[in-house]
Amino acid sequence: MGEWKWTAGEFHGDSADKGIQTSEDARFYGLSAKLDAPFTNKDKELVIQMSVKHEQDLDCGGAYIK
Repeated sequence: MGEWKWTAGEFHGDSADKGIQTSEDARFYGLSAKLDAPFTNKDKELVIQMSVKHEQDLDCGGAYIK
């Protein structure tokens, strides 16, 4: 697994607006977090949102939620 870094990235509006970034090319990355409380969306829609900015010059790559 690759290593994450905390940065605003090369192109940003505010250097204080940081997020996670992959630090090595041609590596697989994974990220997860445990929920503190039991979760249910019974009878409700579940909306998942993410924003991705690819700065590396990659031949292939992608970002997805699994």
